[in-house]
Amino acid sequence: MKHKALLAIGVVMIVLGLTLNFYFQAKMDEELTLSKDFDHDFTSNGQTSNVNRDYLFPYNPTYNGTGTSTALSNYTTETETTIKGVDSGDGYVEFSYVKEIIEQPTLLIDVNTGSSPAGVAMLPSMAPGMPAIPYPFEPYQPTNSTMYLDEKNWTYRSDIYEAHGLPARTGYARSVFTHHLEQKSYPVYIGTIQNTTTAEFEGVVKVKGIETYHYSYSYTFEIPFPIYTNQTAGLTAFLSFTESTNEYHEPITGALLKQSTTLTYYLTTISQGQPNTVDIYSESSDYEISQDDAGSFSQGLFWIHNSPTIALVLVLLGLTLVVVGFVMVIKARR
Repeated sequence: MKHKALLAIGVVMIVLGLTLNFYFQAKMDEELTLSKDFDHDFTSNGQTSNVNRDYLFPYNPTYNGTGTSTALSNYTTETETTIKGVDSGDGYVEFSYVKEIIEQPTLLIDVNTGSSPAGVAMLPSMAPGMPAIPYPFEPYQPTNSTMYLDEKNWTYRSDIYEAHGLPARTGYARSVFTHHLEQKSYPVYIGTIQNTTTAEFEGVVKVKGIETYHYSYSYTFEIPFPIYTNQTAGLTAFLSFTESTNEYHEPITGALLKQSTTLTYYLTTISQGQPNTVDIYSESSDYEISQDDAGSFSQGLFWIHNSPTIALVLVLLGLTLVVVGFVMVIKARR
């Protein structure tokens, strides 16, 4: 009876170990596959770190372009982003992506000296038919777009874009990024410039006790039309901005645990053929997982890291008991 019990327990442990391993693999595959049920809201608060008092002023509807204006030293912006999967098929998921500025002042720029505004570019533009000036000078400006991502590796599906008659996108969506990250650089698509930039691997950093991979990337966009032109004075002004981002992802799930972004706007004035560039506005926004969420996430990571080991131990113990049981049966028969 002891021999049979050992054999039975061994077989049960082997079956249990193999079942746990297959279940874990299937569960991980399910969790790391994008689906139309994906829904994520992200809210961040940004505080400006620099406002050039000589150039940037809060917009006042009664301002008539003469006299002086007092620049505020700080502005606060609250940004709300929603990513939602709306459809899936043929190995890809279609996402609706909405980013809305909840709170942001309308601003104006003095492109001359700033002391007595004469050449003033109002933002957003008051001229009919002019393109919208991008954030942060167009308050409450929602950004709506659609992403077609591969459900397995989370890269853009260029073929789907082409099928819809849209410009193809390549690389990874920075709103989602990817899972099973490696210590290498990744191409991240930036919709503003309609091209990819490189997310460079910067090292391994712990965030709330959780090991993450640190990536950094940046891009610059020059608005292709002048925001102000005065042919009499021979003065033209252009606007550009640079965005720099640091992200900290848990490498297996790709979860974003910490992020810091700095957005800086530059004004370039060209007078008599001589360009002059100054930074007029910068804003930093930060996000970090809460301690409570980090604790819950750590529990999930424990099973991710240890389930294969537990399954292997069960199989090995089961095999050991089966071998011992067979040896005891053979000895008993002899």
